[in-house]
Amino acid sequence: MYKQELTEIIKANIVSLKTTSSWDRWDDLREQVIFNFLDIDFTKLIQDYEPCSSNDDLYISESELLEMMDTFTFYNLSGLQEKEEKEEKEEKEEKEEKEEKEEKEEQVFSFMESRVEKSPPISKNLPLPNKILHYFIREREKRREKIDTELLEEEIKRFLETGVKILIRKQQNKYIHTSFSTCPIPETGEQPVTFKTHEKVCKFVKNEKFNYLNKKGLNSQINSSDANRGLQIYNEMMRNCCPRCEIFAYPANLIQLYMLYLSLDGNMYILFSSHGFLTHYLLIKDDNWFRNQM
Repeated sequence: MYKQELTEIIKANIVSLKTTSSWDRWDDLREQVIFNFLDIDFTKLIQDYEPCSSNDDLYISESELLEMMDTFTFYNLSGLQEKEEKEEKEEKEEKEEKEEKEEKEEQVFSFMESRVEKSPPISKNLPLPNKILHYFIREREKRREKIDTELLEEEIKRFLETGVKILIRKQQNKYIHTSFSTCPIPETGEQPVTFKTHEKVCKFVKNEKFNYLNKKGLNSQINSSDANRGLQIYNEMMRNCCPRCEIFAYPANLIQLYMLYLSLDGNMYILFSSHGFLTHYLLIKDDNWFRNQM
């Protein structure tokens, strides 16, 4: 009934977004997509819109939403890439035209041939076959750059699942309270913390807008006993100066966790997780945060 209208709205929300070039555009793009989805109100955008009553009568099913998000996000990424390649091509052609005046024709062809590199084929055995992942794998191979495919798969999967969850509830016109994060809880039992764990957490804390919830600040939900334990762990970490991550409070039966994290660069963070993913972080300079909870 409203499928075409919903599709156009979702597509416009993704394809029309403007992001900067380079790998950072993926971080920016997926945040903007989620933010826009959270702001969608189909009852205001579609006249006489009738919300779905359950997951069984969705106008756009979960599998269709998954495919749409993957496809339209790929369109956005590849469109930007095509623009960049066009600019690079024009610049290259201009340079070659200049050189043509000074060199013989066969020298020019030789010059061009020596610089043409064929992109290696994309792996046919990708663990997560989707358009976004294929795009990044192709870019990696083309640019001869290394990329942590496992971490990328994790980010893409979380992005798609979160977006789909939001769009399902938007079709039903239901309230949404979601934590958008692609960073899973660190392995707190690691001694020392592995580089992969550091890489994940550092990516989470490097940019505050990575998670919209963090802008609201970290609300205190711990008692004095937990605060005291956190203070003890903090002092121990500061004495040893060894990168580490350890839980010091779990006020909601392990659904929510408070952790202390000492990074490779010596920064101390309080990390908060919900349902298996980091949702907030707080950079602390001293032990005042703990003392204020006592």
